Amino acid sequence: MEQQAAVPTQAFLLAIAASLASLLCGPRSGLPNTIILILGLSVCVGLAMAYHVRSRGREKSTDRRAGDRRARWSLALGFGIPLVVSVLRWATPSFDDGIDSAAAAFTAGTVTVGVGMMLVSSMVDWYYVLPTALGRFGRPIWALDDSKLAGQRRVAQVWVFHRGLCELVVLVSLSLFLAIVIVAVGNSFSGDKTLPTAFEALGGTGIAFAAVQYLAPRLNGALDFVLAAPIGLGAWVRWEDARGRERSGLVVDVSIRPGLKVVAQDGLTRYFVPLPEVRTLSAVHPPNTPDQRAAIVERHFGQKPPQPETATAVVGPPQPQE
Repeated sequence: MEQQAAVPTQAFLLAIAASLASLLCGPRSGLPNTIILILGLSVCVGLAMAYHVRSRGREKSTDRRAGDRRARWSLALGFGIPLVVSVLRWATPSFDDGIDSAAAAFTAGTVTVGVGMMLVSSMVDWYYVLPTALGRFGRPIWALDDSKLAGQRRVAQVWVFHRGLCELVVLVSLSLFLAIVIVAVGNSFSGDKTLPTAFEALGGTGIAFAAVQYLAPRLNGALDFVLAAPIGLGAWVRWEDARGRERSGLVVDVSIRPGLKVVAQDGLTRYFVPLPEVRTLSAVHPPNTPDQRAAIVERHFGQKPPQPETATAVVGPPQPQE
């Protein structure tokens, strides 16, 4: 839950990848890339407008204002440059350099979707999740009372959902891109078609198997959490670790891996709970005031990460630190 718009690198990557895809894949790639970029930009602009309407009249910190400017420039760079290139590519069919085929156009769209989804996901974080959690639209989420537990869970569910969707779209796009490359290489063989067919079949099967092996364990717990999250962001939780020791702390972050991040009373010690094991935690009434919980969050994000020995996993094998 860092208050930084970590999107300039993603914007630069989208500008380069989508522009090159339109230039290299022929005039047919111009229209699908234009549509994809307009849709992605529309989602981000809609999020930005909703954020500015909801935060109107509220004072913004210097860091937040700087982050908003960085986010706007990232949107202009990431979507604007390739959108201009795609429109020009579409409008000038006489410029027939590149691979002019339906497969090439599909490849260009696949690249744009995969890279663009990362920037869209970051904008969901910046314009909805973080402002809601940090109190840009009202009270900070860790300062809410027990009657607002549904709101705490909703923010956590949205956070996990869009991150999981981003992983799914990016991996599927990458798999399709690799499959197209394998088929293109196989078709480059002349003469006997046995070797190209075997090459394509083996390559396609390997890509599909690798994608399933990677996504299945990551998205299994995420899907269960999105459908019925037992714990929300900002909740105070209690549990027993693998050694039977009682632990408690504040939920300050959630991700596909390593899962829920729980910060102890000192604001420095942190634990990670994998999403499939979140049901082992119990939400309890906070033992401190909203101001004290706010101090825990500020202390946690304002200090250097604790040493590995202080970040013991909640259950199961030790989980990696972020």
